[in-house]
Amino acid sequence: MKPLIIGLGKAGCRVAEHFRKYNPILIDTDAENLKIRKSRNKILIGKEITGGKGTLRNYNYSLKALNYSLQKIFDKIRREYDFCFLICSFGGTGASGYYLGEKIKEEYDMKTYAFLITPSEEDDPGVKINFNKTFSKFLDVFDATFLFNNDTFKKENLLFSLDEINLKIFEMLNALFEISERDECIKINLYDIINSLKDITIIGYNYKKLKFKPFGKEIYTTNDFMELLRGLKFSYNMDLNIAKSLTIISKYDKRYIKDFSPSILTKLFLEKIYDIKNVRYGEVLNKKRKIEQILIFSEIKELEVKVKTFDEKRDIDKLYNILKNVLNDINKVQNTLKNLLI
Repeated sequence: MKPLIIGLGKAGCRVAEHFRKYNPILIDTDAENLKIRKSRNKILIGKEITGGKGTLRNYNYSLKALNYSLQKIFDKIRREYDFCFLICSFGGTGASGYYLGEKIKEEYDMKTYAFLITPSEEDDPGVKINFNKTFSKFLDVFDATFLFNNDTFKKENLLFSLDEINLKIFEMLNALFEISERDECIKINLYDIINSLKDITIIGYNYKKLKFKPFGKEIYTTNDFMELLRGLKFSYNMDLNIAKSLTIISKYDKRYIKDFSPSILTKLFLEKIYDIKNVRYGEVLNKKRKIEQILIFSEIKELEVKVKTFDEKRDIDKLYNILKNVLNDINKVQNTLKNLLI
């Protein structure tokens, strides 16, 4: 399997560079951001338009930059890939990802998927405006659109690490990509999974590493597995009952699990929570001393996703106070000038 991984914009590049195994392509209008990225495939776009300084949240500059640099990007995509995965957020450069996806679909015969980092509560209004303007365009262009929200993974009352959040995104996606032909797949096939993804898609994920003990292996019980299921993290917080399909994938080292089927147990567990008719499940057996549980909720169509530019009244009050202070400063300057002139 050869996924084409593209990181677009600052956030997209930060996540994509974790996929070193797949030699990702990092694209940005910000030269300084690309300079600190470790990937070998880096493309600065639109230097003639933005001067390498980024777009200042204006995705129209990025559209022009992408259009100007398309051939430069296509020159990097010379191998045959099974599908394309574009990772971006909704800063100026990332918000234009729908346009890049559209051009890749026109140029290459492959499925395209977007993994979108949606605006955080703390993001500035420009990011939220870009999201509201362009999100529906991503849905129109890509075969499936994965949603990920940073706020889901922030620690309460603690400073959070962007690097830690980026690693969580990577872990969720990589757990899916790492299913290989070398593994023993039961009732599941990665190509079938990828090709069946549609519309808005949400991932649920959790894992535990297993250890050898001095006098025998650590055996994983049904109680242990239920704790794993209860600790599942989802890439986006929403009512998942509106999904039309659910795929359950259990990946584990069969030496550690003896008396139960993780995928069947997961199915029984989820049937009590979700009323989704189209449920597929399967298992991936390997020897990695690890158990991973992946849920893919797909075919979410009815959802109208929008964010408020000002989430609460206090934000509007905050803006009003800033403008009031600016006006006071202007008045002070005017009074000072009058005194000088007098």
